Amino acid sequence: MGPRRGAGPKPESPRRAASPSERAVEPEDENSRLRETVMNLEEKVSSLESEIAMLSSDLEDCRHVTQELASALGGSGVADMRREMEQMSIQIGLLQRAVSNGPAVAHDAGARLRIPEPKAYNGARDAKEVENFLFDIEQYFLAANVEDEARKVSTATILDR
Repeated sequence: MGPRRGAGPKPESPRRAASPSERAVEPEDENSRLRETVMNLEEKVSSLESEIAMLSSDLEDCRHVTQELASALGGSGVADMRREMEQMSIQIGLLQRAVSNGPAVAHDAGARLRIPEPKAYNGARDAKEVENFLFDIEQYFLAANVEDEARKVSTATILDR
């Protein structure tokens, strides 16, 4: 193997031995640096202590306001709200059951029933026949649930034949 390229004197290591005079100066520098660090830390601690004191004061104010509100409500407000929520919950349950059961259809009884038409009036002039015809017509209108007078008249004229 040949000589290495760039092989020269080794560079100095980052740590070099300090001379006795440098060693004497270093502790003084170190002490002043430490004093400065301690002073910075003391300032930070005192500012944090003042912030903690302010936050503690704010917390006490919040507690005081909360207690005033609670005493103003007297606890009954919360109980009333809880009771109302329970009632609403029951109503919601009933409504959900009603919706899940499907639509409730009102059955029209008149639509299913076949109501027989009264016998036609044959034009007899007997009072008994006229009275029976009128009674049959009235019963027909009641059963068919006809309430409109115009419809009654038109239906009666059709049945008159």
